[in-house]
Amino acid sequence: MEQEMPDYETIRAAVAGEKWALEKVLDCYGGEINRLATIKKRQPDGTVKEEIDEDKLLVA
Repeated sequence: MEQEMPDYETIRAAVAGEKWALEKVLDCYGGEINRLATIKKRQPDGTVKEEIDEDKLLVA
């Protein structure tokens, strides 16, 4: 299911820290943010595990 892109005022409110607006923006872009922040980490046993690198996330 594709989310509708947030309008300009919602984006402005999210930048200002409004919780309701941040939730709307993350509903729309959260999957893409997580995809871009996902890294592959080699485990001691040689397997590779995907995890979100929190250092790559810009949301504070």
